[in-house]
Amino acid sequence: MAQNDSRLPSDSSPPTRKRRSTGSSEIGQILNDPLMLQKLGDRVYRMYVEDLHKHHERSNSYGGDF
Repeated sequence: MAQNDSRLPSDSSPPTRKRRSTGSSEIGQILNDPLMLQKLGDRVYRMYVEDLHKHHERSNSYGGDF
């Protein structure tokens, strides 16, 4: 398994305003580094899947599918 890269936020840390203000040089570094780009894509995918699960749970609590 690859070593954690300190330039990417860890999965366990909550979102903060500071992390959202990524500079264009940091974005360029991520886009030019295949490993960092893969890690970012994996994280976005996990967040998307988690959001889908939460949405499904919310819709079930309102009576399920219509």
